[in-house]
Amino acid sequence: MTVPADNTVPRRRLRGWPLLSLIALPVFAAAGAFALHEARGATDARTPAAPIASVITVRVTPEAAQQSRRLVAILRPMSETPYAFQVTGRVEARLVDVGDRVSQGQEIARLTRTDFDLIVQQNRAEVNAARQALETATSDEKRATSLRESGVASIAQLDAARSQLQEARARLDRSEAQLDIATNSLGYTTLRAGFDGIVTERAIEPGQIVAAGQTVLGVARTERLEVEVNLPEPLYAARDRIQGSFTPWVRPAEQLPVTLREASPAADPTTHTHRTRFALPPGALADLSFGNTGWLTLALPDEVEGSLLRLPSAALFDPGTGTGPSFWQVTDQQRTAAIPAAVQRIEGDTTLVRAQIDGPLNVVAVGANRLAEGQQVRPAPRTPQ
Repeated sequence: MTVPADNTVPRRRLRGWPLLSLIALPVFAAAGAFALHEARGATDARTPAAPIASVITVRVTPEAAQQSRRLVAILRPMSETPYAFQVTGRVEARLVDVGDRVSQGQEIARLTRTDFDLIVQQNRAEVNAARQALETATSDEKRATSLRESGVASIAQLDAARSQLQEARARLDRSEAQLDIATNSLGYTTLRAGFDGIVTERAIEPGQIVAAGQTVLGVARTERLEVEVNLPEPLYAARDRIQGSFTPWVRPAEQLPVTLREASPAADPTTHTHRTRFALPPGALADLSFGNTGWLTLALPDEVEGSLLRLPSAALFDPGTGTGPSFWQVTDQQRTAAIPAAVQRIEGDTTLVRAQIDGPLNVVAVGANRLAEGQQVRPAPRTPQ
């Protein structure tokens, strides 16, 4: 048989090769897959299970989620009374100054009494004259009645005597009333404190002429104080849900609860704030002066979903999924479960986060990046420092 010069195989001899290839390829593929499966099974058999990790855990409890604001507030008296004389006169003495403590009934200012003494004397003399006139009119009326009974006096004379008696009685009543007014006016020249308090205002000096009703002194009660602050409009709108505390600058370690007492409905046209007063507990800060300032911390219930947790900063890790930080919870079966968290703020060695949990839980405190989801752990609670 002669082979062609171009080394080509005759076409009739190659017709059976495609059929043979179709039969052989699946056989070789199945054999390769079986061998690979056996190799992997052998590798898995040689790979040990994840070891039980010893971890330090802490017990964390959700905190009340609140939004807080801190504003500058001023210490004020709950009530302040302006004092004024009830009569016009010249100031003879001012016996107190701003900041002085006064007790109930204490004399705090006085007007010159000379003119008022003279008025009292005049009205007292008028009363004496009216009494003498009443005695005379009474005797005349009795005499006229006796003469009328004997037929000597006429009816007109008796009526005139009775009219004079009534006039004398009215004159005495009028004189006594004038004497009472003059006596009261004399007493009004002395100004006395109506309650225990502190002088907060002084508007007179000795020798000054003051009118009746003109404010001369201001006295504030000291049994209960309050703080005054200008609330921004968002806080004013939520004033009924506000919880707050006051810390005087002179006592930074003291924190006193406050309750809303009054809020002005009219906003300041310049600052758009509302003047608001919060009452302090009775007797609190009674030794401090009015006008002292401090921090008023106001808290509102947070309406954002999720609970606030205070975690060790080392408890957070990045799972690498692009969803933000997470932390490991140790379940009752002592296995790890990743919980996503949203960082609110960092406070030294602790971090405040928000997470979707319902109650207290055990959290891995350190070494979070060495664990895996569902890994068996051996928890050891952290010893309190």
